[in-house]
Amino acid sequence: MSHSPYSRRSPWFTDLVAALALLGVSAAAIHTSLTGLPRLLLTMPLVLFLPGYALVSTIFPDRNTTSRTAFDDAVSGLRNPLPTARSVTGVERVALAVVGSALVVPLVALGVHFSPQPIELLPIAVGVEGTTGVLLLVAAVRRATLDADERYAPPHPTAITGLFSSRPPEHPMRGRAEGGRLPAVALALSLLVLLSTVGYAATVPTDDAGFTEFYVETENVDGNTQSMYQNQFTAGEPANITFGVENREQQTESYTVVVLSERVQTNDNETTVTESEQIGAADLTLDSRENVSRDVTVTPSMTGDVRFTLLLYRDGAPADPSAENAYRSLKLYVTVSGDGQNGSLAGPAASDSTLVTDSLSTSAIRTTSTP
Repeated sequence: MSHSPYSRRSPWFTDLVAALALLGVSAAAIHTSLTGLPRLLLTMPLVLFLPGYALVSTIFPDRNTTSRTAFDDAVSGLRNPLPTARSVTGVERVALAVVGSALVVPLVALGVHFSPQPIELLPIAVGVEGTTGVLLLVAAVRRATLDADERYAPPHPTAITGLFSSRPPEHPMRGRAEGGRLPAVALALSLLVLLSTVGYAATVPTDDAGFTEFYVETENVDGNTQSMYQNQFTAGEPANITFGVENREQQTESYTVVVLSERVQTNDNETTVTESEQIGAADLTLDSRENVSRDVTVTPSMTGDVRFTLLLYRDGAPADPSAENAYRSLKLYVTVSGDGQNGSLAGPAASDSTLVTDSLSTSAIRTTSTP
C-alpha cells in the first residue's frame, strides 16, 4: 500500500521542540550585544510567528481529521451525513500563527504597561518569551494526553514539498484536491511579503531625528500667583533663572544656554531689538531621554521693562548669539529696578501673553503646583 505525503508524519513533538529552540535563539539575540541585520532576522520570529504558533498549538492539539455528522433530514433536508473537520491543517496553523502573534504581543505589552516595569524592550521581550514558553509547554502536555492517532504531528518534509508540486498529493480522507497547490503557494508568498515589509520598516531609518524640549519652570506657584515665572529683578544683583531641558534627540547631546537682556520696541506688530547684552550662560550634557532642571545666574544692568531671551544651542554657542541662530529660544518679559529687592513671582508682566517663543522654538512654560 502506498502512502501519500499527507500520511507521512514526523514525531508529534518535533515542531514544539523546533519552536522552543528558535525561541532560545531569538532570546539570545535580544539579550546579547548582537546588532544590525543579524539581530533583526533572529528576533523577527519572536514577534511575528512563535507566540501565535504556541497559542494555536495549545488550542488545537489534535490533528485535522474528518468525521461524519448526522443531520435530521426532517429539519435540514439532508439525507446523508456530511464530513466535518475537527481541527486545522498545517497550512492553516501557519496562517493563524501570524494572526495570533499580532494578538499575543500587544497583549503582553499592555500587561507590561500596567505592571511596575517600564514600557521598554527588555520587559516586553521577557514577557513575550515567557508567554511563548508557557504556551509551548501547555501545548506539549495537551498533545501528550491524546491518543497517538489523534494528536497533531507535523508533516514529513516530503509532504511540505508536495505543496509546490504540479500534482497535488491525495489526502487520505478528502481524496485528491482540485486546483493544485495555488492557495498554499499564495499564502507562503503573502507571508514572505509581510516579513519583507516588516524587515524594511525596521532597517530603513526614518526622517524623524528627534527634538529637544526647552522650558522654564518654577516650584513656587500657589493660588495667589499671577505670573508663571520670576519677573522682578534688580540691576547689578545676581539672580537665578531655572530652566529645563529634555533630550529626545536619540543620542547624547551637549547644550549651551545663553541668556540675553534686550530692550525692544514694537511697532505694527513687529518687534525690534534696540539694545542687547549677555547676562548669563550655562553648559550641560544630557543622555538620550534625560530630563534635567538647571539654574543659570544672571546679573542684569538694563533697567525698566526688558526682555530676557534664553537661547539653547547644541555643540556650543556662536560669537553673536541671537534668536535667529539658536536651536531653541524662550522670551521672558521682566522688570528690572534700579534698587530694592528681587521680587518672587510678584505682579504680572504686561507682556505675559507673549511668553511663548517665536516660530523657531518648540518650547513651553511648565509649572508645578504645590499646596
